[in-house]
Amino acid sequence: MDDGGHPGIGRSDVRAAVVYVVTVVVLYLSGVTTQSLLGGAGVGTWPGPVSLVLLLCGAVATVFRSARPVVLLVLVVPVSLLELSFGAQVSAYVLLVEGLWAPVARGSRAAARAATGTGVAVGALIAVAMLVGWDDGIPLGTALVFGALLVVAMVFTPLAWGWEVRHHRVAQEAAEELARTEHELAGERATREVQSDRFRIAQDLHDVVAGHLSAVALHTNLALELDDPATRARSLTTARDSAEAALGDLRDVIEVLAGGGAGDSRQTPMAVPTLNWEVFRQRLGDGAVVEVDPRVDDPAVVPDGVRSALLHIGAEAVTNALRHGTAPRSLRVSVRADRVELLCLNRHRASEAPEGRTAGSVGTGVSGLRTMDNRARALGGTVEAAPAGDPSDRWQVSVRLPLHGPDRKGN
Repeated sequence: MDDGGHPGIGRSDVRAAVVYVVTVVVLYLSGVTTQSLLGGAGVGTWPGPVSLVLLLCGAVATVFRSARPVVLLVLVVPVSLLELSFGAQVSAYVLLVEGLWAPVARGSRAAARAATGTGVAVGALIAVAMLVGWDDGIPLGTALVFGALLVVAMVFTPLAWGWEVRHHRVAQEAAEELARTEHELAGERATREVQSDRFRIAQDLHDVVAGHLSAVALHTNLALELDDPATRARSLTTARDSAEAALGDLRDVIEVLAGGGAGDSRQTPMAVPTLNWEVFRQRLGDGAVVEVDPRVDDPAVVPDGVRSALLHIGAEAVTNALRHGTAPRSLRVSVRADRVELLCLNRHRASEAPEGRTAGSVGTGVSGLRTMDNRARALGGTVEAAPAGDPSDRWQVSVRLPLHGPDRKGN
């Protein structure tokens, strides 16, 4: 990780440390030496066994190359520099390469910067030491070229390699983090879509089924109070039709949910086919006045989205008129030049019309008013629920929806 924790010591780290230990021992036993920075060619200022012990400690420390790369910077690099200064073992250069590479490639950002600065200082130190110990028998140009090649190979190459590995690792981690984030966002998006579909189904179920059940309750109660057999039969027939429609709508919802879940219900608008102005007329009963401008059903005049929203709002208004109000009831739908209007009127029940009630507290439940208002606002329209004036026992729900979207509201 870039600045976080590091993995533990792995098998590859142990194998690498073993390889470095074997390399140190083999090069020591083979007698291959180099020029000490502070001594002559092949001669160190301290005994060979001291160099062996020192380099073995550095080789063992490479086991932390992944778990704690900074250990190589503070232990392996100093050990290598000590051996290069006072000893003559070639393996010191091998450990120096690892000591500079690991902190850059696998350490924190601070460790990588520290290793880079240390590498620059080591390169300068090697160059100065070689110039100071220059043998007159070797041409100066040859010595400079050899020194430059040594610094590039043993210092700058591991640093550049380490930064390349680091950038690749950081890019890979960023890509993985982005993939995880996208996966989480996709899950949240799917959850919101499911919740939105469930809410829409609940709204449709409320708009349609609740209206049917309110009509059933109204007409069955009315049938109990009627003496005329023909009128009673019509009320019972209307109640039966409303009950059958409610069952049909419930069946549609169950089929949608059982067939593909809420996500598939977007292509199955179950409420719209059973919502129409004739259904509202039947719900309100024979004594209600229902006047609907026929142009409201013309898609060329009223867009389908506006008509669908108006039907749902009308269903809520009719349901609440049946539930909370009494006759006379009326529903009027008219089409203007730039908007469509709906007006639903009913009389308060005696128990629900005390003095001083505020708009929205009578005739239309708070939840129902909020639902209607949300649907209207989505299209740039308005919903008002308030007393209808004289006589003061009447309540009205007035709806205005623009025909051409929220940017062109009706006056």
